Amino acid sequence: MSVVAILTAISTSLYIGVGLFFLLVLIIVIWTFYRTADDLFYENISLKKNKNSLPSLIQVREDGALALCLLKPSELFSYNALVTFYDYHGNYERPIGLGEVVNIQEDGIIQVELTSILEGNEKLLERLIQNNAECLKRIRVKPVILKGYIKHLRGGM
Repeated sequence: MSVVAILTAISTSLYIGVGLFFLLVLIIVIWTFYRTADDLFYENISLKKNKNSLPSLIQVREDGALALCLLKPSELFSYNALVTFYDYHGNYERPIGLGEVVNIQEDGIIQVELTSILEGNEKLLERLIQNNAECLKRIRVKPVILKGYIKHLRGGM
């Protein structure tokens, strides 16, 4: 075999090897971009879901109103908004009280005053003020007030 034939064979093998190497690198780069984009997309959806879900109660304390409640951050709430408290038990929710957003802290924590309790929920309020863990999990606060409770706020007019 001549030197030229050997160099041609080596050159061809080298081109194929280099080509396969760059193809492998390209596949790895594309896969990395795909995984990163996929992770960001699902993380973004997860963050949006959390921001638009009802926040859970963190802590409750007795206050000048009936109670001052701290809720986890949520974009559903705004300062001075009226809210309804619900007791979620056995797949059912029933309204237990009314309140108002009095502050949204810099860290996003929402302060809500429970301003009135609906009749028959006094013991639940006591457990709530004691920060009973089961009670804190059961209570839902929704940034809406039902039409029927406007009368209650106006003093039964």
